[in-house]
Amino acid sequence: MNEDRAKSLIAALLNTEGRTPDEIDAARKQAAKLMVKFDLTEEDVLREDRDMSTWHREVGRHQWLVARYVCTAIEELTCTRYFFTELRASTGKRSDRKKTIFMGYRPDVEQAEWLLDTIIAAANQAVSGAKGDKERSDLMTGFAIIVQRRILDLAAEVNKGRAAIPTGTDLVVVKLGLVDEYMASMGIKLQDAKHRGRGIQDRSAFFAGMEAGAKVSLAKPIGVGPLAITK
Repeated sequence: MNEDRAKSLIAALLNTEGRTPDEIDAARKQAAKLMVKFDLTEEDVLREDRDMSTWHREVGRHQWLVARYVCTAIEELTCTRYFFTELRASTGKRSDRKKTIFMGYRPDVEQAEWLLDTIIAAANQAVSGAKGDKERSDLMTGFAIIVQRRILDLAAEVNKGRAAIPTGTDLVVVKLGLVDEYMASMGIKLQDAKHRGRGIQDRSAFFAGMEAGAKVSLAKPIGVGPLAITK
């Protein structure tokens, strides 16, 4: 086996898509043996395997109430980078629509895409019976806060699992560093996004949204995407 073949095999072993924790652990042990044999590091392998991807979704004003909360949590869970841009109306004036964008390794971006699409669809379903802008907005906000909390809890669990694996957290740092390099090569600079909040006017709608957010399923079919989310 030559070095190029070894790099391809190690990259495949380090891919966690659709694997159980035991399978991930076994694959990483095999990868470690190959890296020692060929004097390679995970950074060497990842630099040779930059399968980067970009995905975006346009959201309207009410959907943005959800996206602005959950996208940063999705970024944390999936090891992607997230940013957004404000869209212009046909007249050239700023509109209420925004474009949410995720960048990173392809399997990670696919996971982020699936999550945001699923969450937005569930939010639209939850708000379908709302009457008036005030009720709709407060329901969406309550929904988003709970879903954001659930995703961050999942991210904390995943990070615990990474910490238990030798070099697991180091791999995340390397991945994000390479994603940042990729973004910089495209002239993209991340800035802290500070969202202007609004007071809750319809508390019953807000709590109804929280209840809906606690019930929405974030379970993804086994074998699809880099993480098998089961909660």
